[in-house]
Amino acid sequence: MNKLLLMISISFFYFQSCTSNSYERNHLNKSISKRGANKISDSLEIKANRLKEAYKKNDYSTFLITFPNSFTEFSDLYDYNEEKGEKLLYSVYEKHISFLFDSVGSREKQLCSKAFNIASQGKWDADAVGYFQNKLSELIKNKPNSLIELLSSKSLEAINNFWFFVFDGSSSNDIQIKELFNNIYLKINSIDKKQGSLLYKKFNEMYK
Repeated sequence: MNKLLLMISISFFYFQSCTSNSYERNHLNKSISKRGANKISDSLEIKANRLKEAYKKNDYSTFLITFPNSFTEFSDLYDYNEEKGEKLLYSVYEKHISFLFDSVGSREKQLCSKAFNIASQGKWDADAVGYFQNKLSELIKNKPNSLIELLSSKSLEAINNFWFFVFDGSSSNDIQIKELFNNIYLKINSIDKKQGSLLYKKFNEMYK
């Protein structure tokens, strides 16, 4: 009888210990996740403030360096979320994106590199994303040489993803997209037949 009670007691304390450890681990993991989310939020807020300050001072160099280098970060700063509402810089996305593209000066290669990184990870959406897409299209038409030089160093997958974003839209029957393709294709193909061929192939895959 005493042995039975001893075994029951040991089992009870072992179960309590496992339950307690499991709770502590879950609590710790939640705390770590929360701290990580807060750090990301703080980082975005710092970057948003730097961008606003650089724009206010007309400091293009700092603005270009600070501007997002990925589609995810771009969306986290400038996009609109139906559930959470406006992101940190949604209210100024037109001013900031225009400043990014229109004030480039001699920094075409740096701008092309940053724009490529964003575009090659992205897909069309309204508001900030659509506006960025429009300004990127203008850059391609007006300053194609720096872009072609950059594309020549990229993988086929990255190039295809880039052209997908450039021509992605809300409708496959959008006349403006077809006109955009004609303008960009003629410009790119006249300079680099290989890139023109890749562009042509990707567009036709998207809009057969």
